[in-house]
Amino acid sequence: IERLDELEHFEDFFDLNGFVETGIACVDDLKVVAIPTIIHENPDRLVGMGDIISAGAFVGELK
Repeated sequence: IERLDELEHFEDFFDLNGFVETGIACVDDLKVVAIPTIIHENPDRLVGMGDIISAGAFVGELK
């Protein structure tokens, strides 16, 4: 897994424990979930956009 620096920054900024490992946190009254996404540097077309949208909808249903 690469490029976890943004998750680490988020974890440090909000003084969270284990966010990088679990991808789940509560900040004030909000639940935050990091959804892993493969990003292709030079895509020929949009691939995986539906997966991202579906994952976001799934997380929304978990509340």
